[in-house]
Amino acid sequence: MSIAERFKLPGIALLLDQEKAYDRVHPQYLKACLERFGFPSTLVTSILSLFFGTSLCINVNGFLTTSIQQARGLRQGDPLSPLLFNLAIEPFLRSIWSSSLISGFTFPRSIQLGLSNLARSSPPVKALAYANDVLVFLKGPTELQVLLQLVSLYGRASNAKLNRHKTLAVSLSGEEQLEWRTMLNANRILQWHDNKDPTAAIYLGYPLTSSTQQMPNYLDSIITKVKRHADILAQRGLSIQGRSVVANSLLLSRIWHSIRILCPPQSFFQRIRSIIIKFLRCKNFPSVKFQDCRRPRYAALSPSVAMAYPGAPIDAPGFDSGIICYSSYAILYLCTDLLAFSDSAFTFFRKA
Repeated sequence: MSIAERFKLPGIALLLDQEKAYDRVHPQYLKACLERFGFPSTLVTSILSLFFGTSLCINVNGFLTTSIQQARGLRQGDPLSPLLFNLAIEPFLRSIWSSSLISGFTFPRSIQLGLSNLARSSPPVKALAYANDVLVFLKGPTELQVLLQLVSLYGRASNAKLNRHKTLAVSLSGEEQLEWRTMLNANRILQWHDNKDPTAAIYLGYPLTSSTQQMPNYLDSIITKVKRHADILAQRGLSIQGRSVVANSLLLSRIWHSIRILCPPQSFFQRIRSIIIKFLRCKNFPSVKFQDCRRPRYAALSPSVAMAYPGAPIDAPGFDSGIICYSSYAILYLCTDLLAFSDSAFTFFRKA
């Protein structure tokens, strides 16, 4: 997007939303895909029996309905389901990649990457996909009709359905492109994102920004969500061990994913750290010195920690006692202290 904005390149990124993507996979289509990919017939038969030869009951207020034959759909949570769905959607993706009528996004010739020319070494980027989250790059409005024809063909074959009301079009250059908006509205794709929007577009949990204000607004929204969730969890009668586990698994998990590629300012991490510390020390829990919280996992506990938590023997390994998840508590403070995103912190998270 920064390249398109810099060179004023036309085009959009279309974030396709599939309605009940896993639930709509048809067994006959899946069978045809597996056979076309060369899977043995015995394996194909076994997979179809596991997914479509079963019956299920619906629990309604504790009462089970009569058994219903599962005629379609891949069970979410089954370890095989993502692999089977990837194979099922592969023909659709290949139809986009092989279409000569879809140009995709082409890097300008003046873009250099190291000693090689990026435009010469890389083919046009037409589509990106992660499970059922598909992003398609279109250069001109005429390419939209080609894509919709491929979507319709894929839907007739696999029983898939495009949810046009939730499909989002993102302007790559950030500018308002009236020709694109007219074409999209005519095809009932109404969601549009450009540099005039106050919020960032989200793809795979990462923000797609086209203005300087969208990133701060995105970071503020994360802080607001973490604080709201922390306030709710603080009302529960959790032990200090429970609070430590909750802080790492439910609160900080909201930021671990996005900060792997983002570089938020230090003020963002200071605000997050303040929320977490307030959550851990809420109500009547005794305060623990910051130095004690940062103590290495296998270091001995200081007398102050032992006095605050009588169950922790002084000669026990640091933060490894049974009364508190000391390792999580220490890692929590260590990470929030490192998250000034210096070179060492960046290396730390890349290795993690």
